[in-house]
Amino acid sequence: MATAKQIPLIARVGQSIREVGQAFQRTGSFLRGRYAHLDDLQRTRRVNPFLNIMPQIKGNKFLAPSASVIGDVLMGEGCTVWYNALVRADRGKVLVGNNCHIMDRALIRTGILSVRDVRLGDNVVIESGATVLPCKVGNNVWVGANAVLLEGCQVGDGTVIAPGTVVTEFQELLPNMMYSGIAATESRPLTEEERKEVAERRHAVSGLGVQHTTHCEEATAAIVKDKETLRELLATKVDPLEAGTMRTPRDPTLPSYKLA
Repeated sequence: MATAKQIPLIARVGQSIREVGQAFQRTGSFLRGRYAHLDDLQRTRRVNPFLNIMPQIKGNKFLAPSASVIGDVLMGEGCTVWYNALVRADRGKVLVGNNCHIMDRALIRTGILSVRDVRLGDNVVIESGATVLPCKVGNNVWVGANAVLLEGCQVGDGTVIAPGTVVTEFQELLPNMMYSGIAATESRPLTEEERKEVAERRHAVSGLGVQHTTHCEEATAAIVKDKETLRELLATKVDPLEAGTMRTPRDPTLPSYKLA
């Protein structure tokens, strides 16, 4: 562990400034008191640069409020990134094709070894909890929930990877096959009916992304509207510091507000 003498002066100054800023934040929040609800709405930063490289996202259908896309990421048209999913490109590139869907809690990240980049083709679905490390994934691939794709593996077009499957390092999966197990083993070829079902499920995920986009936008608009309503109500009160109560709003659908 580094001692105080080993830490550069500029780092110690930065830490001191940070602590002072945190103290101001706590003090300001305390003094704001019952008027804290008037603070402007602050949205989470879903798209974040790393080393001055900003992700490039082309017309995605849905980017969840709790999703994170970081660093050197290039994402194609019509993609969705769901709740608590993480796409992190800090040691290489993450290249995502068109109409790809990265579901809840999925992790895609670059590596630090010989293989660093992640390449996803078009129409790829990464189900909930799956982990994708630096590898190459073809078109029309379905990666099941909690599956793991390790460094250097290659997945052929149209392949379905069953939930919980582990694709080992530098393993190559044949196209239009179903794989399962630890390590991934070839189960059987996909039937035409199964390929159609996978396409239908992918289409359903895409449509659901549009619905979630609309819902999140409406929820945000409702929060903004509520804040504006509160401001209007505060503007009509007699004396907020002495009375501590608010007049009944003219709109009967709104509740009667009382300051704490």
